[in-house]
Amino acid sequence: VWGSAAVAAMCAILAVYSPWDSVFFKLGFAASLATKLSDTMASEIGKAYGKTTYLITTMKGVPAGTEGAVSLEGTLAGVVGS
Repeated sequence: VWGSAAVAAMCAILAVYSPWDSVFFKLGFAASLATKLSDTMASEIGKAYGKTTYLITTMKGVPAGTEGAVSLEGTLAGVVGS
């Protein structure tokens, strides 16, 4: 949790206190949180509602919740989350 929030926190601090243009730090802050939300939504929705899941490395069918598995439902939730 702290690792993924650290970038957003650093960008927020730099946006306020940095002598450089803060537009890039604000963009970094928003992008960091959008990435975190997208990943969380894809994982949780994919585990709960993924009908057919495939292992990303082999594209073979695997049970929902398998590490590295992707599903259409989870992927779409990640796109919406971002």
